[in-house]
Amino acid sequence: MAPSKCTPNLDLRSSTVLQQVIRRLNDALLASVNRKGYFKALSHQLRRLFPYDRLAINLYDSDIEVLTYFTSAEGVVVETQSIVRHAGPKTVAGLVITSREPIVIRDLTSHFPNESDNPLAEAGLNVSIAFPLIIRDKVIGTLHCSFRQEPPKLMEIVDFIASLSPFVSSGVDNILGHERIAVLESGPLGGTPAPPPDMVEGPVFESDAMKAIMRQIRRVAPLEVPILIQGETGTGKTMIARYIHDRSRRAKHNFVKVNCPALVTTLFESELFGHGKGAFTGATSQRVGRIEMANKGTLFLDEIGELHMDLQSKLLQVLEENSFERVGESFSIKADIRLIAATNIDIHKSLKEGRLRTDLYYRLATMIITIPPLRERREDIPVLTKRISGILSSQMRVPDISFSMSIMSLLQEYSWPGNIRELRNIISRLLIANVQHPLTLQDVRSMLIAAAEKQGQESGAFLTLRQMEKQYIEEALALAKGRISGPDSAAGLLGIPRTTLQYRMRKLGIQTNRDA
Repeated sequence: MAPSKCTPNLDLRSSTVLQQVIRRLNDALLASVNRKGYFKALSHQLRRLFPYDRLAINLYDSDIEVLTYFTSAEGVVVETQSIVRHAGPKTVAGLVITSREPIVIRDLTSHFPNESDNPLAEAGLNVSIAFPLIIRDKVIGTLHCSFRQEPPKLMEIVDFIASLSPFVSSGVDNILGHERIAVLESGPLGGTPAPPPDMVEGPVFESDAMKAIMRQIRRVAPLEVPILIQGETGTGKTMIARYIHDRSRRAKHNFVKVNCPALVTTLFESELFGHGKGAFTGATSQRVGRIEMANKGTLFLDEIGELHMDLQSKLLQVLEENSFERVGESFSIKADIRLIAATNIDIHKSLKEGRLRTDLYYRLATMIITIPPLRERREDIPVLTKRISGILSSQMRVPDISFSMSIMSLLQEYSWPGNIRELRNIISRLLIANVQHPLTLQDVRSMLIAAAEKQGQESGAFLTLRQMEKQYIEEALALAKGRISGPDSAAGLLGIPRTTLQYRMRKLGIQTNRDA
C-alpha cells in the first residue's frame, strides 16, 4: 500500500478531527467487516494526521496471557517478534495490559537494555506509544504506534490516540465477533447462525445426553415461551440461548445479552430501560436500554440467580406488563421480547433461601433445559477438541494439533470441572506448546495434572498431583498388562524412560506382578 500523505495544519486537539476519523472508521466497517479493511482505514487516517514508522494491533488472550497479531503490521517489519508470544512484564504490550493505561517510551534501548526484550529497537525503532483496547472492562488487545525518531508534538499524538482507542476497541470487537460466527456457521448442524465469539465450541456433540437436549431445543425454539437454561459454569449456556434465538421466528432481530451479576443497582434501570435526555446529571442524550434493543428479538438474562432481589421485582413488573418507561420519561414503551434466562446455581435452593423470587421463577421457567457437565458427556470431548483446536489455531495463526488416540483418551479421562471453557483454555495452551515442539502425551498429562492440582487447591474436591500421577501410572500399567518396558509398555504409553517409571512407581507405592 502506498503511504498516505500527511495533511499539514490539522489540529490533533480538535474534536472535529477526532469525529472525522471515527466516522471514517465506522464507514470502513459498514463497507466490509474484515481485519485488513479496518486496519487499512485506521493506518490511512492516522498517517494523514502525523507520520509514523510502524502501526500494529495485538489481540490478547487473558486466559493464557498470549498475544497474536490482529493483522499484518503497517510499516517497519520486526523480524525477531513471533506472531504468537507471551505478554510478559518485560514487553511493551505487557506493560499496557498490566497498567490498563497508555504507555509512552521515548528511548526503547534504555527502557529495554536486554536486546532479546527489545525486538522493536533491533528493527531500528526507538520511540513507541501503546494503548490498551478495552471492551466491557476486559483488555482484548493493544494498539501500538512506533517511530524511528521522536515526532514533533508527541504528547498531542498520545492524547489523540488515547481518545480514539475506545472506538478502535469497539471496531476490533465487532470484527472478531463476525469472524467467529462466520467460522462456526459451517458446522455439523448445517448453515446455522452460530453462538457468540466467546463460545467457540458451537453446536457440536455426539453424546446421547446432548442429542436429547438438542431435540428438545429444536422443539421449543419456534415457540414464543420463556426458557430457563441450567448448567454449570462453562457448559455453553450462552451458546444454547443463541442457538434457540437463531432457530426462532425472531432470528432476524437482535439477540441481546444482559450479564445480571454485573448490573449495579443504581444503574439497573438506565441499563435495562434506557434514559431520556436530561434524566440525570451527565445524561446529555437519550439512551436506548437493553430491553428496547431486544424489541422483536430475544433478551437473554445470564446468571439470573445472581440478580439482586430489588432488581428482580422491577424486572418482573416489566415482564408482566410487557412495557417499561425510560428513566426520566413518563410514557410507556411496549416490550415485544422473547425471554431466555440462564443460571449456574441450584434454583430450588435459591427459592428456599429466598434469593430468587418464586413469581419470577415461574415467569421464567415455562420450559427448563438442563445442560449436563462435560464429565457426563465424555463422548463429546473428541469432536469438541477437534473443532475448538481448528478454530483457535486459525485465530492464533499457529499449526493445528493432530491429536493421537492416546492424547484424546487422556483428555476424555479428565474430569473437566471447568467444562468447555476449561477445555478451550487447555487447547489454547497445547497449541502454544505445539509451536515450540511436537506435542507429546507427557505434555498433555503434565498440563492436566497441573490443572487438577489447581482445582484441588481451590475447591478441595479434586485429585492432588500425587493422586493423579499414581492414577495415570496404574492405568498405563493396566493397558500394558503390567509390562514396564519394551513394545507397548507402560513406559512407552507414558512417554518416559523405564528407569523413570520404576522410580516413580517406588515413590508412589505402585507394584506390578510382572517384571520389566
